[in-house]
Amino acid sequence: HNFSVMEPGWMLLVLFLVLECFLVVLLIMPMPSNAVRGALTNLVKELGKQAGVRYAVFAVLALDLFYFIYTMDALRSPLYDSFLSPVEMELTCEISMSLFRNERNLYITGGSLFIFLVLYRIVDVQSKLHEQRDRVKELEGANKELTARLSCVQPMGVPVGEPVDGKYKGH
Repeated sequence: HNFSVMEPGWMLLVLFLVLECFLVVLLIMPMPSNAVRGALTNLVKELGKQAGVRYAVFAVLALDLFYFIYTMDALRSPLYDSFLSPVEMELTCEISMSLFRNERNLYITGGSLFIFLVLYRIVDVQSKLHEQRDRVKELEGANKELTARLSCVQPMGVPVGEPVDGKYKGH
């Protein structure tokens, strides 16, 4: 058994984890403008809406969950696979290496499942932030327009040139 080559299933999960981490880092980076935030968030959302991508992601997540459960079971009873008794004994180099490999695989699968949930939440938060900033921009524009209109209006009942502070002196 060659331990230096990673199995294809684990390689797929590692690549999926790297892709998830890349998307999370991309989405949490400071954005130069709200338009960039919207474009990036919409790109990730549209990518997730495509049927092929969605099915591939769910298939990899199912594989991830299966490997996670398998690895948890292997770590819970590490000597079961070796047909050794559970009495205390010195761990050989091969058993230690197997334990370290299972631990690494647990980090890969657990991290991938966790990062997927984080990615899902970040896309949701970023899209809501984009919508709210667009709404604030619309309201600020409407406020400026209204302020400009109201600045041209002379209050009624006060002669031009008289102060509008409530201290009007009638003639």
